[in-house]
Amino acid sequence: MTTIKDTQCPVALDVGGTLYKVSRATLERCKNSRLAQWIANHEENAEPLFIDRNGLLFQYVLDYLRTHKLLVPSSVSRAALREEFAFYGISVDMTKIIEKYSREYLMELKRKISTKRSELSTQRKMLIAVERQFDALKINLEDIEREARAIQASSYFERVALNTQLPAHISLPIDFVPFDKDTLVKCSQLKGLDLHPVAGDGYVEEYYLFRVQAAAEHGNTIPSMAISE
Repeated sequence: MTTIKDTQCPVALDVGGTLYKVSRATLERCKNSRLAQWIANHEENAEPLFIDRNGLLFQYVLDYLRTHKLLVPSSVSRAALREEFAFYGISVDMTKIIEKYSREYLMELKRKISTKRSELSTQRKMLIAVERQFDALKINLEDIEREARAIQASSYFERVALNTQLPAHISLPIDFVPFDKDTLVKCSQLKGLDLHPVAGDGYVEEYYLFRVQAAAEHGNTIPSMAISE
C-alpha cells in the first residue's frame, strides 16, 4: 500500500539525467503548479520521476521552493530560468532575482550579519546574567560553608577545653578552614570560651593556633579534667 501523502518522504527525480532526492513537502509547496500535480500522483518507492528538462537549472527551482528567493550567478541565463519556472507552472517574479556576489547579494549578507550579531548580543547578555547568578550562588554557598565550619570549630574547641587546663594554646585542624571568624568567636563565647589567634599570621604548618580561655562573663564554666602539677 502506498502512502503518497507522507510529506517527509523523499521523492526521487531524474531531471535531464541529473538525479535529485527531495522531500514531497518542498516539491508540493506551490500547490497549483504542474510540478506539484506530478508529485501528488507519484507513488512512494517508485522509480525516479523522469522530467526531460535542464537538470542544472532545476536546482534553482528547488532553491526558490525552499526559500522563496532566487539567488543565481551571473552566468545563468535569466531567459532560460524563466522558461524553466514556466514549464513547472511556478509563478515567480524574475525581477527579484539576486545575482550571487552582486551588490544585492552583499546587502543580503549584511542583513544576515546584522541579524546574527543581534542574536549573539542577546545570547551574550543572557550568558552574563547566568554567570552573575552563578557567581552569586557560589559566594552564598561559600559563606554558608564558612559559617557551618565555624560552628563545628567552636564545638571542637569546647570538646578540647573539657580536657585541658585553661588558658591554653589549642590548635585548630585544617579541616575547619576556611571559617567565618566572627561566627567562631561569637559561638565560642556562647559556650563560655574566649578565643584569640596566636601571634603572627596564626598559621602553623597545618593548624591555626588560638589562645583559649574561659570567657570573663561566664567565669571558668568549662570544667578542667587535666591534673595540674
